[in-house]
Amino acid sequence: MSAYLTRERLAIAALLCLGIGLRLANLGNVSSRTPDERVYAARARGWIESGPAAMRSAAQDYLRDPMVRNYPVPTRLGEVRLIAAWMRLTGQTGEAAGAGVSTAASIASLLIVALFGVRLFPPWATIFAVLFYAVSPAELACARRAWPDAVIELIALGLVFIAAEITLAPRRAIWYALFAAVGSAGIAIKEAAPLQYGLCGLWVL
Repeated sequence: MSAYLTRERLAIAALLCLGIGLRLANLGNVSSRTPDERVYAARARGWIESGPAAMRSAAQDYLRDPMVRNYPVPTRLGEVRLIAAWMRLTGQTGEAAGAGVSTAASIASLLIVALFGVRLFPPWATIFAVLFYAVSPAELACARRAWPDAVIELIALGLVFIAAEITLAPRRAIWYALFAAVGSAGIAIKEAAPLQYGLCGLWVL
């Protein structure tokens, strides 16, 4: 951090504000929601009303009805519970609740990118990384949708950051506990999580 001068810190802070502002402004810029987003919202409302029973019912429908298999699998309980928590917190009950989760996850990812750069890379590399991530069209598209991609991306970045910290300080047990907690949480979000968990686990080993 000592390598970063005041002007470089200000530049990173300005880019963070830009990225956060774009994500918040982009949140309401959706004219219609996808079927997947409606399914996540319905399952989150079911969780609020009935708890685990709602997910058991969703799993039974998934196994019984081939048409339901065109939609997200009911094993993504972590995403459903995050959306349900957002609904309780904000009072939103529609698809916008899931988009709020994605926006919050995308903002957190942006902060991790900045933190990663400040910890491990020279100032110019951090500035460009934060800039590109702040204005990435793909990232902005995911941030406004009630899909689990933004959350799983946050978990992946968190795993990479924690693995790097373990490499720098392999005797600090707290990083191993965080690695296990973050990686295990990702398994409940999306099926791709074990891959990134395993690859980072190999790095740690």
